[in-house]
Amino acid sequence: MPSLILPDLPNYHSSFEIIGRSHLSILADNVILRVGKQRTFSLTNCANATIRGVTIRARYPSCTQGRILSKGTNADGTAYARWRISDAYPTTFATDPTYASTSTRFLSDSSFNAVNQTTGTIDLATGDNCNSIVTNEGGGVWKIDFPSRTSLPCAVNDWLITRPPYPDTQGFAVFLTNSTGCTLQSVTSQGGGFATFYEVEGGRNHMLGCRIECSPEVPHGGAELPVVGCAADGVHSRHATTGSTSRTASSPACFWTTASPSTGNSGPCSVSPKNTVIYDDGDNDPGTVATAGRL
Repeated sequence: MPSLILPDLPNYHSSFEIIGRSHLSILADNVILRVGKQRTFSLTNCANATIRGVTIRARYPSCTQGRILSKGTNADGTAYARWRISDAYPTTFATDPTYASTSTRFLSDSSFNAVNQTTGTIDLATGDNCNSIVTNEGGGVWKIDFPSRTSLPCAVNDWLITRPPYPDTQGFAVFLTNSTGCTLQSVTSQGGGFATFYEVEGGRNHMLGCRIECSPEVPHGGAELPVVGCAADGVHSRHATTGSTSRTASSPACFWTTASPSTGNSGPCSVSPKNTVIYDDGDNDPGTVATAGRL
């Protein structure tokens, strides 16, 4: 399978930026694009364009991950976990600027989620661990306090994952802005960032047979493969008009996605083993993919 390494660009830039084109086809069957932290394809004000067959593989981790060393309960009854970040994964976190942060203790603005060490999936229906207090204890060990929890459903040696702050995480694999009637067919993202497939405004776009997978590559200097396929919101849609064609996206590994806060609506979604997601978007639903594989 041919592989092409794209030059690194900042997160908010795009390797391929297409503006105002109609009936454009990018046919890249069995081609792998190995990208940095930038967006790969951005289509703005386009109509009836097609991207087909390409695999977009991130060269840098889209999430940070590590194992739970221990867990317990603080004196005030709230839960905590001690966590070691795996080698070569980011040690930066999105922080809440309203919290009196220091270099060693701060309020994380990203959710922590646990991946089961046995099944390799995010356990369903246990809820995002948001607004956690993170303390660097040194030696690669971090204490994560969970003020809203009295216990943790995950186990010692499960993974904890969270996404780095923007712009340190991956960009969108495909970003559609005010574009209509466009088709993504058999497009695979491996290790995508937040909103891997993202549309805003426009609409009646179609995703057919698209996939979100873990990157098959260990980060440079590391020893552990990524355990999640994207940094959050695998499919994200805002203010877009839906059409009558179904969208289907699947993930053989962890699929971490949330409903869009901008619309508050979620499409019907089913979850099968290994967090595979089938998303059927009907005419009357302007929202995003439903929560699936979300802790």
